[in-house]
Amino acid sequence: MQRRRRAFWRIAAPLVALLAALGLQSGRAEAYEEQISADVALGYSGLAANDRLPGNLPAIDLGAAVGISDWLVVRTAFGYGALLGGGDMLHVGRGRLEVAYLLDILQWVPFFGVGGGLWALQGPSGLGLRPAGHLWFGVDYLATREWTVGLDTRTGLLWQRGDTASFTEGQLRFSRTFEMF
Repeated sequence: MQRRRRAFWRIAAPLVALLAALGLQSGRAEAYEEQISADVALGYSGLAANDRLPGNLPAIDLGAAVGISDWLVVRTAFGYGALLGGGDMLHVGRGRLEVAYLLDILQWVPFFGVGGGLWALQGPSGLGLRPAGHLWFGVDYLATREWTVGLDTRTGLLWQRGDTASFTEGQLRFSRTFEMF
């Protein structure tokens, strides 16, 4: 019995300490409220096994975000990537719009949200437009009041004629923040 209690507290003690620290913080961090940001992100997407599309997508995105409140941000991004695999290469232009709920905790800001977008695939058969939808979660580190570094993860579906392809994406994002007013 003594051994079980020790094992429980080894796991529970850090969580209790974190909750206590969050409860004792004074004021609000307001990391995003009434602010806009310009973003650049480098990432990699993996598409699940799919007969029509290669499975690897390194990409770069340029974007912007606006803090609607201290708990809500809207982000848009446009980017370019190359779908690679099996000797094939497709050029991909992407645009997306996302909404995230922020858990504003001083310097570290976890978030989760939803988004949708459009992929333009340029390959041997011409240009094809494909809608996509995803769940989005990650964490931002507020290095200074002006600079943020974020890790984003998206998992979603890319719709094709008669088929869907699931994808998972990871990105490293750098943001420069500006006051709106």
